[in-house]
Parts: sequence; C-alpha cells; structure tokens
Amino acid sequence: MLPRSARSSAGSRTRRGRRKAGFEISTGKPEDGKASCYRIIAQPADATCWEELGQIDRPALRVALAAAFGDAPPNLLSMVFIRKALIWDAQCRAFGELTTELKRALISAAGGQHVRTPKPAIKTGTHLMREWNGRRYQVEVREDGFVMNDDHYKSLSAIALQVTGTSWSGPRFFGLTSRAGTGA
Repeated sequence: MLPRSARSSAGSRTRRGRRKAGFEISTGKPEDGKASCYRIIAQPADATCWEELGQIDRPALRVALAAAFGDAPPNLLSMVFIRKALIWDAQCRAFGELTTELKRALISAAGGQHVRTPKPAIKTGTHLMREWNGRRYQVEVREDGFVMNDDHYKSLSAIALQVTGTSWSGPRFFGLTSRAGTGA
C-alpha cells in the first residue's frame, strides 16, 4: 500500500473501507511531479480516471500498458491510445470481458465477412399463433420448451414438423424470421 500522500484522491478509501473508482498513482520523483507507476484500484472509467491518466508521463503509461496486457507495447502508440487502452482494461476488470460470441462476430466483421445478428429471445408465456390449411395452431412458450394442445415439445421445429408433416424451420414457420437466416 502506498503512503497516503502518494495516492490520488480517486484512489482513496471511503468511510466503509471500500475503494473508490480511479487509479492509484505513486510519484517516483516528487520534484518533477510526474507519476512513474500506477495501479488500477477500480473499475468504472470516468472523467477523473482520464484526467489522472493524463498526468502520467509516456514511459509510465508504457509500463502500465505492458503490465495490463502482458507484453511491451509498440513504440509508436499515441498517449491517447494508451490511455484509452488502460481505461478499457479497467472496464474489463470491473464488468467482465466480451463474450466469446461477440469476439467472434467482431473478428468476422473486421475481416469483411457478414455477421449474423443474434436471434431475439422469445419470452416465457408468449403465445404464438399460426394458421395452416384452415386450422389455427396456438403454441405457448415455456422455460423448458413449448406446449401445443397439451403436448410438450423441445423446439418450434418439432411443432412445425407435427403440423405440416415435413421438415420446416420452426421460427420461420411461426413468422419469427422473414426468410432463412435473417431476423424478422
């Protein structure tokens, strides 16, 4: 723990003993007033975090970036980029990282590939209606599947097969998608 004089105000403790959001900055050379190292205390990035990182010199930012990401950063990174990366790292520590699906979608989009939007979730208790060959079918959505005519089904496709006698996409059959692979 750093001495109280070396901590920034955003890194101090509250009355209940929990730490506030911000960065703990220790000054290596008090005569020049520049910070030489930092430690992330908390997580949500706000204007005070940006201001605190703005007071740190370039070598200290590079050391902090290397500590956060485990590798030395390239020499030509701007200080603004390094600050943004450090704040992003703090947010990831606070709120968790991106999901695997989102990471894959971002990589695909960066490579110029088409990214499929996620299917909207159907809420429990929703009733789906479909008319087929003059007969109306009503399906209730439950947490463990679907119910039609007091029969339990695991998927809408199983219900579509029961109704039509052929293999159909269940969400498409009930009008949840406009055509194959796209959202409604």
